[in-house]
Amino acid sequence: MKGISVDIGAEPFLSFLQNQYKFISHQDIMFLDDLHYSIIKENSVIYGLELSARKTTGRAMGMISYTWSKINKHGEENRNYNPYYDRRNNIALSGSYELSKRITLSSSWIFMTGNPYNQPFSKYEIRGRTIPLYADELYNKRMPSYHRLDIGFRIKFGKWTKFKHSLGLSVYNAYARKNPLFYNYYDKSGAEPNFNGENKSFYMTEFHAFQFFPSFSYEFAF
Repeated sequence: MKGISVDIGAEPFLSFLQNQYKFISHQDIMFLDDLHYSIIKENSVIYGLELSARKTTGRAMGMISYTWSKINKHGEENRNYNPYYDRRNNIALSGSYELSKRITLSSSWIFMTGNPYNQPFSKYEIRGRTIPLYADELYNKRMPSYHRLDIGFRIKFGKWTKFKHSLGLSVYNAYARKNPLFYNYYDKSGAEPNFNGENKSFYMTEFHAFQFFPSFSYEFAF
């Protein structure tokens, strides 16, 4: 359409990474006398496709992108798995609108497949500590999908002077989505491990950060 500029892109990618070092899975390094024997090498294959469209002119501007990707790891443990940072689907939407020459509204929304993680199925106790017991399959569960909405408002001042300044208000995670960052496992009774010799089970708690976070900003230039 006349006066509208839209950039559209499609980009496949493929990467091979070799000789990446890591600790042997599910080892507690606090009980190791020599860390050298607990380090192994791995190789990774990363591939996917990124699609995007961007409008860069006019009062209303915005961008939409979608990425599908997969990360496969294989190492000296002779196991294939998808690591913690393997996110299959990524969607990003962002836009801004100039209400006037001084006032601009903006927003962005992102969606990502949840991270894989290791979920223990049992536990054992050694030297007064409770140790999770994991299945042979690495990263056997996924966290819930991650998504959030951010919104912003900015007003410019200094129209008749050389000193330009602006005031902004933004809200991170506007609908207060509880996106878990990681999980912790605790003894269900809340007592110390090995207390009275009881066999305690685990319960899981989620850790969230910035469920709803407003902020102000002030910028100036001269």
